[in-house]
Amino acid sequence: MRCTDTIIAAFLAHPKYCRREDFIQTEIQHILQFNSWAFAIYLPLDVAKHTLKQCLPDIIRKQLSTGLWGKKFAEKKSYDILKALKHAGMLKDLISNGILCYDPYKSFYKSKNFYGFLVRRDFIGSPLPDDAVLQRQLISQITQHQMDDGSWEGTVIATSLQIEKLLELGLNKKDSHIVKGVNWLFNQFRESVKRQRPNVSWKISVKNLFTGESCGAEFRSALKEMPEEDPKHGCFMSLPLIQTAFALRTLVHLGFGNDKRVLKGYESLLDIQLLPERQQDLDSKRPSGSWCAIGCRKMVEKRVKIEQKAKQKG
Repeated sequence: MRCTDTIIAAFLAHPKYCRREDFIQTEIQHILQFNSWAFAIYLPLDVAKHTLKQCLPDIIRKQLSTGLWGKKFAEKKSYDILKALKHAGMLKDLISNGILCYDPYKSFYKSKNFYGFLVRRDFIGSPLPDDAVLQRQLISQITQHQMDDGSWEGTVIATSLQIEKLLELGLNKKDSHIVKGVNWLFNQFRESVKRQRPNVSWKISVKNLFTGESCGAEFRSALKEMPEEDPKHGCFMSLPLIQTAFALRTLVHLGFGNDKRVLKGYESLLDIQLLPERQQDLDSKRPSGSWCAIGCRKMVEKRVKIEQKAKQKG
C-alpha cells in the first residue's frame, strides 16, 4: 500500500480534482509500472481505456486457468480488475471476442461469498436462486460487527471499507448502519494531529486529517482488511495520510464532497504534498508531487525547526 496511490485515488474521486492532469499522470505511471490495473477504476473513462489497452498483453498473459488473476487474494484482485475493465468499456468485447484465454467468471458462478454475489449481479446478470438470501447474510455479517459508536474496529480504515461494502451490497446512504458509520467518520476529523518522535522534545502538528484514536489499531485494520496491499507499519505511525484518504473517498462517494471538513482534508493533503521546493533541505527526497507519511512528517519537522529558529532570532 503506497501513500501516493491511496491519496490520488481519493483526489480522483472528487469532482473538483478528478481531471487534474498531474494526478492522472501519476496514477497512469503507477498502473503501468506495477501492473496495478484495478486502479484504472479511478481514472476518467477515456483515460482508463487508453491505459488498460497498453496493459492488455499482460492482463491476458497473467490470467490463470481458473479465470482469476493472482494466486493470493485472487477473487478480490480479480473482481477489482473486472470492475476496472468494465469501467473502461472493455470487458464485454474481451469476453465476446474471445480475447481473454479463460472465462473470467468461471470461479464466480457458484461462489457463495461477497465477490461471487457481486460478479453474478453486476457482471454476469444471472444470480443464483438463493442469492437474495446470500445478500441478506452478507449484510448481516458486516452489520453485526458494527460497534455501538457506529464504527467498525474503532478505526477509520475498517469503518470506511465496511461502509463501502454495504453500499455495494445494496444499502443506501440513509440506512441506519451507514448513517451511524458516517457520523463516526466525521467525528474522527481532527483539526490538529500531533506527533512526537522518541528522544525528541518537541511535537509536530498537522491540521485537518481523519484518524481514529490509535495508530496501531489503524495499521492492524489495514492488515486485516487489505492484506493484499501489504500495509507498512511506519506509514500508519508517522502521519494518518492513508486513513484520511480512505475517509475522504468514502465520504465523497456518499455525496459529502462539499462538506467543509472534507474540503479541509483535501487542502491539508495538498499542503503537505512533497513538491521539489519543499524537499530542498531533506536528506532523502521523494518523487515530485508524491506523498509518503514518513517523508511528509520529516518535511513538517523541518518546517517546525525553521519556525523555532526564526523565533529565537526574533
